[in-house]
Amino acid sequence: MQKIRNEMAKLVRSGFDKEQISRRLKDKFSETKESVIDKIVNEKNDFEFRLAQKIMRSNLFTNMEERGTMVYLSDPFHPEIKKIEKAQLRQILDKDAYKLLEIRPCEFIYDPFKQERIYEGDDLISYFNTYEPPSWMIDEYGQRKEVERVDEMPEMFHKFFHHLSDGKESEYNYMIKWLANALQDRNFCVLAAIGAPGIGKGVLGNIMLGLVGLSNFAKTDNKLISKDFNAQIKNKRLVFCDEINIKGTNQMNKFKDLVNDKIEIEGKGKDAKLNTNYASIYIASNNLDSLYIPENDRRFSVVELTNSRLDSSFTVDEIEELNELKNIEELAKYLYHYEVDRDEMLKVHRSQRLEDIKLSTLTDAQEWFLEDYAIEKRGETIDLSIVQEAFREREFKVLSRNQMEKLSERFSSIFKVIFPRINGKRIRRVKFFGEKNG
Repeated sequence: MQKIRNEMAKLVRSGFDKEQISRRLKDKFSETKESVIDKIVNEKNDFEFRLAQKIMRSNLFTNMEERGTMVYLSDPFHPEIKKIEKAQLRQILDKDAYKLLEIRPCEFIYDPFKQERIYEGDDLISYFNTYEPPSWMIDEYGQRKEVERVDEMPEMFHKFFHHLSDGKESEYNYMIKWLANALQDRNFCVLAAIGAPGIGKGVLGNIMLGLVGLSNFAKTDNKLISKDFNAQIKNKRLVFCDEINIKGTNQMNKFKDLVNDKIEIEGKGKDAKLNTNYASIYIASNNLDSLYIPENDRRFSVVELTNSRLDSSFTVDEIEELNELKNIEELAKYLYHYEVDRDEMLKVHRSQRLEDIKLSTLTDAQEWFLEDYAIEKRGETIDLSIVQEAFREREFKVLSRNQMEKLSERFSSIFKVIFPRINGKRIRRVKFFGEKNG
């Protein structure tokens, strides 16, 4: 019996399946009852068979940028890329089977819009595309397929977006276009959902995960702009920043850099490297004062949302159905074929919620200055010292020149701090825009 088991172990390590092993053992040990051989084969752990077969049928690669002994497995029957050390390969396979393996050095890239997994470039270097398509893009063998066309929005998602947008057609349409563009291309405008807790902002994030697939999705928070490392967003199609809190120009500029075509990715202990950016960014927060948005911003599309909780319109079962992958896949098919105007999506979406956000961060003094004093002085240019004296008369803390300039950055359509030279001397003044009250 031990001879049979030893021979079977050798066949397993050579990558043969159960049927092939059983046939070879019966030929070699013909004097043994076939039922005995079948029992020995069936006792063998299925995992060992499957792992050896997976290795033998996979394309094997090493990353040219890595110095280690890691080998990557690209299984033609599964989209997910697996990793294994060379030493483990030697343990799983016998010597002869290991010698038959072709392990190909490649430069690893991430390109969601390239169909080929492995290809040779004009520079004669082999490239390995690490992008893993979501389940609705692949067939039962893990290969890219033609995506079925769905011409009508699935009813449950129509109801969800109608709820989230509070029935406002402009907000509903923009969210659908943004999601469609995230699948077909990428968005240069950040989708900003700022509103009350429990209305469905997080559910929208879960839907996005299902649309792009787990390996192409990142959920992060304020550490993205408060820390030096951002490797968590490398090679992603969608980045969900939950409860983000962007304060001041520096953090805002750092966040805006995440939308560029090329993005510098830096991991802990690794040098920063410039990568192509394929991600659309979605941010959500319960707090109106979570974003510092300048007047001339061209990056943040702030949508106006409902104030009603999701569970006021949906049952627990209906909310669970929104998160089910089979349902999200139907939505994906609809969005994948949805007609999107690429030029239109380069323009930021405006809503009343943007003004609410800007006003929510104001002090009482700033609000008085913008809502009362600036309106009263429309069309005038006034010395900064006189403006500051007006604050004192109202018993407000006076805004410094620097504070006035920063406020002007956010409300540049209302006023601007200027420095004209009069008689050789530079004078600080405040120029208010608009026509003077009649």
